[in-house]
Amino acid sequence: MTAAPSITQNLAPTPAAYLQAARRVQAGEVPNLRPLRVAVLSTVSAQLLQPFLIVEGARRGLQIAPWFAPFGQLEVTALAADGPLYAQNPEAIVILARLEELAPEFFERTGSLDAAVARLRDLLRSLRERTAAALFIVNFAQPERLTAGVGDAMLESSQAFAIEKANAALAVACRAVSGAFVFDYARVVAEHGLRGWHDARMFALARQPWSVAAQIATSGALARTLRAAFIAPAKCLVLDADNTLWGGVVGEEGLGGIALGDDYPGNVFKRFQKHLRTLKERGVLLALASKNEEADVLAVLDQHADSILHREDFALMRINWQEKSANLREIAAALNLGIDALVLFDDNPFEREEVRVALPEVRVLDVPADPLQYGAVLAESEAFDQLTISAEDQQRAGMYQQEQARAEASRAAASPEEFLAGLQMVATIGAVGADTLPRVAQLLAKTNQFNLTTRRHTAAQISEMIASGSVALWLRLADRFGDHGLVGVAIARPMDSEWTIDTFLLSCRVIGRSVETALLARLAELVKTKGGSELMGEYFPTAKNALVRDFYPQHAFMDCGGNRWRKSLSDALPSPSYIGVHFHE
Repeated sequence: MTAAPSITQNLAPTPAAYLQAARRVQAGEVPNLRPLRVAVLSTVSAQLLQPFLIVEGARRGLQIAPWFAPFGQLEVTALAADGPLYAQNPEAIVILARLEELAPEFFERTGSLDAAVARLRDLLRSLRERTAAALFIVNFAQPERLTAGVGDAMLESSQAFAIEKANAALAVACRAVSGAFVFDYARVVAEHGLRGWHDARMFALARQPWSVAAQIATSGALARTLRAAFIAPAKCLVLDADNTLWGGVVGEEGLGGIALGDDYPGNVFKRFQKHLRTLKERGVLLALASKNEEADVLAVLDQHADSILHREDFALMRINWQEKSANLREIAAALNLGIDALVLFDDNPFEREEVRVALPEVRVLDVPADPLQYGAVLAESEAFDQLTISAEDQQRAGMYQQEQARAEASRAAASPEEFLAGLQMVATIGAVGADTLPRVAQLLAKTNQFNLTTRRHTAAQISEMIASGSVALWLRLADRFGDHGLVGVAIARPMDSEWTIDTFLLSCRVIGRSVETALLARLAELVKTKGGSELMGEYFPTAKNALVRDFYPQHAFMDCGGNRWRKSLSDALPSPSYIGVHFHE
C-alpha cells in the first residue's frame, strides 16, 4: 500500500515541503490509508516531527494522527488516568526518551545506566496498567563524543558498551510487557551517521535536538515500525530464475555456464540466495515464476553445487511459458492467498510492467540492473517487516509443502467426506494465555478471508478483554500429514446472559476442513458454563471475507438483521465426527 506519488513522493527534504504535503494528507487527498492515533511522550520538544511523521506514515499506508505530550513530563503524563493522554485514546504510544535528559551525568563521567533503564521499565508498566495501546520505547543512540575519546573501547567502564548493555536491557523490558516493542532508534542513527544528526542551535533555542535530515530519517523509521505493527506484511515473494537467482540464462548456457559460485559475479547471486533463505526462515513463502523449461531450472536447484536454494525451499513453482501475471494468479490460488499478499522480484522490466498492469494489487519491486543491489532493494522494500516472529512463521514453508500432499490426497479421494475422514484430524482447543497471546494477536492482525469481523485487537487489548471477563480461545490442528500450528481464534464478550462473538477467524491454511464448527461448538459450551444463554454473531463484510458471509446461517443462527445473528444455547452445536477434539486445560 503506497500513497499517491504526486503528494508524498519526490518531496524536497525541507520542512516547508513536508508541511504542505502533510496538510494534503490530513485533508484526505491520499486514499485508502489506515487511520492510526499515535501519542508521543518525549524528554525533548518533538512537535516539529509532526509533518514528517504524517507524510512518512502516508507513504506506508498509514493516516497517522500524532499527539505530543508536553516534553519532559513522562511520568506525569503516564500516571494521570484522567489526563489528556488517555483522552486521546491512542492506539500507539511512543516513548522518546534520550539519555541526555534521563542521565545527564553519564556524559560527564562513565557509569551505569541501570537507573535510566529502570525508570523506563517502570514507565512501560505504568502505561500498560492504564491502556491497551501498543507501546514503543526508543532505545539509546551513541553520543557524538565519548568522554574517554578514542580510548573508550578499552575501558571496563566504556560508555559505548554501557549504552549497548542498556539497549539490551530495554529489549528485555519490552519482552516482559505485553504489546511493548523497541523502536530501534540507535540503528537509525548509525545508518545515517552522527555527523549532521543534531542541530545544536535548535536545541539551544527550542529544546529540539535534530537536524531536518534527522527528523526525516527518524519519522521514516518510526512510521516503518508502526506499519509493521498495524499492517499485515506480504506473505509470499515470487521470484524469477534467470538473472535473478543466478547470472545468465540456464537454457542457453547450461548448468555449468551460469554465474553462481564463490567468485565474482557468481558470488553476488549466491549471497542473494542466502538472503532469500533467511527470509524463508522468518516465515516468508518463496515461490518461483519463470518463463523457462522446467527441467533446466530444476537441474540448477537440484544439482548445482553452489545453489543455496533447492526445490524444497519453494512453496510453489510455476515454470512454463505463460504470462507472468497468469502464473501469479495460479500461485495465489494454489496457496490460498489474496493476490495482494504477493511481492514480485523479477529482473526483466517487461515482465514487471506486465504484472503491474494486469495485477495492480501485487507489489512489484523495482529491481536494479546491478545484482549487487538486489538484497538492499528487497530489505528496503519493507514488504515483509514484522515485529515478532512466531514458531508458526518459522515453520510456514514446511506447512505449505504438507498442504501439497493434502491436495494430492484430496484428488485421490472418492468424495470430500472420504478425504476429510482420511486426514485423521485432531483439533486442540485452549484458553488464550501468555504463551499463545503473541500468535493470537498476529492472526488477528493479518487474517482476512476467514474472519467474521476483522477486528485488529492488539495483544494488550486481548489481555484487557480477558481480564474483563471475555472468553478467548485458540485452536491448533494436526492431521496425518503434519501439524498446522495455531490456526484459529474465537473471542466472545458477555452482556448479562447474552454473549457476542467479537472475533472468529481461521488461517487460510485450514479453510474447508469444518474445523470452524468444532471451535464454535467449544465456544458455545464454555459460554454456557459461564451462565450464557444466547450467542450473538456479527459479520462485517469486507472486500476479502465474502467466504464467511453465510457462516452463521449455516450453523443455525437466526437472522436479526444488520448482519447480526442469534442462537440459543439450549440447542446443541455438534462437532464434526471426523475431527478429534482435545481440550487444553
